[in-house]
Amino acid sequence: MAQNEGGNRIINMAKSVYNDPFMWNLVKSWAFFAGGVFIAREVFEFDPSFAVAPPMGPP
Repeated sequence: MAQNEGGNRIINMAKSVYNDPFMWNLVKSWAFFAGGVFIAREVFEFDPSFAVAPPMGPP
């Protein structure tokens, strides 16, 4: 039963965060901020002028 208590503790904590409007908004804000930072880093590394080799074939 010790494993089940740990799982219940996590579920109860998630439910309490979800049911508390302040905590839920705080969690959503941090999640969207982290997602935005991740996307910004990925887009910054994207090189749209990447040259693609021409197809090989007879001249």
